[in-house]
Amino acid sequence: MDFAREVFRLIRTISPQDMQEMERAFLDGTGYPSLLLMEHAAQAVVEALARWVKAGSRVLFACGGGNNGGDGAAAARLWMQRGGKADVWLLRNPSQMRADAGVNACLLNACGAALNVLYSDVPAIAPDCAAIVDALYGTGLNRPLEGAAL
Repeated sequence: MDFAREVFRLIRTISPQDMQEMERAFLDGTGYPSLLLMEHAAQAVVEALARWVKAGSRVLFACGGGNNGGDGAAAARLWMQRGGKADVWLLRNPSQMRADAGVNACLLNACGAALNVLYSDVPAIAPDCAAIVDALYGTGLNRPLEGAAL
């Protein structure tokens, strides 16, 4: 059997349900706060950005209303704390976001970030935008995109 077929045979795709179960088992089994897990995900995003774009660059963070949006809001806050410029597009007002996502969106708002809540029209991307972070939806999206998200 050739190597590529053997590797392919060993690969297992993780479904959204698998990911949710693994995350829940980790949080329940360790007592690790979900807000801290979100913060660490945001730190990883900012570390990746720092490898690809110059310090202080403008980055667009497009954030959904759920946990991915919370990850994006936290990443935008951390990027700003590093001296970067953050344009933030939200599909929901921070006060409408639930749980940890809402906490991170409100923290970002409290940091003075310019938040654009998108109801229908999407603004133009700044010409000096060095990168875009897609924090709209995760792997669990099970419906067609519509409105500003589309």
